[in-house]
Amino acid sequence: ETDGMKFYWVGKVLGGTYWTGVETGMTAAGDELGIEITMQGVEKETDIDQQINNLQNAVAANPDAILAAPCDSKALDAPIKEAESMYDGPIILIDTVISTSGGYDAALLTDNVNAGATMARLLMQGLQERGYTEGKVGLECVNTGSQTVIDRQDGFKAYWEENAAEYGVENVEVLWDEIKVSESDNNLAMSFGQDFQSAYPDLVGLAGFNGDSVYFLTSLKEAGNKDVIGVGMDFNIDSYDLMEQGWEYASVAQSTYNMGYYGVYLAVAALAGEDLGGQRIDSGLLEVTQDNLDSEEVQDYIALLRSAS
Repeated sequence: ETDGMKFYWVGKVLGGTYWTGVETGMTAAGDELGIEITMQGVEKETDIDQQINNLQNAVAANPDAILAAPCDSKALDAPIKEAESMYDGPIILIDTVISTSGGYDAALLTDNVNAGATMARLLMQGLQERGYTEGKVGLECVNTGSQTVIDRQDGFKAYWEENAAEYGVENVEVLWDEIKVSESDNNLAMSFGQDFQSAYPDLVGLAGFNGDSVYFLTSLKEAGNKDVIGVGMDFNIDSYDLMEQGWEYASVAQSTYNMGYYGVYLAVAALAGEDLGGQRIDSGLLEVTQDNLDSEEVQDYIALLRSAS
């Protein structure tokens, strides 16, 4: 019987475009099951101490289950394991895992290595369509400590190195040594895009690994620059507008609603005695390009985003 249960959500930035999908899914599952979910978040993903404090508050409240999205996989590793040792209920991680094994019952997240590889493939596809065979690609992410970001970058790099020749872009240089870190500052993300365009007249691509990639790529619109192929992560309504206007080539959407929704149901399964075994469950991806914006799948996703906003 779940009616009257209390769960805690130790999240990242509450109400952000990306996290609204997760929270909407959680709320829907909670309403179905009669579970009250207390949601705590931080102002920026670099607010590690605040998130640790939120986690400690959740443990002290002793809810039936805790769901959490670590802002930093390494910094939250020990606190989450400490929480597990002090708390009898299940801990379900959403979107991001900690840096070592153990400490949680299950994790529901995107296969981020595959997400990064998908971004690389879409970018190379766009470059090939334009006939670009040389030039520079600028990169941006929200932080460097999240395993999510690390995995996406690893997937991107591996796919690029293995397949660049097939797409005819082996002479295109990806500027790994100059990757920009926005620390969740949207204005900074946009300025990074502007900086790349100013510094490299031969810039042919921009790729952002997190939700603020839409601001990174908005710099192309601000500059009136449709010569650069822009690929982002965490497709949202603003991404849709950029694509519709021809400024952004492609984006990768995560199943944020499913993460939140099924995260609650995983916690309920653990409370019922099911051994989840620390498994990682892939929540899936949706590729969005200018060519499939009007598809039923993308339009359904946009409708979900609009209903959550």
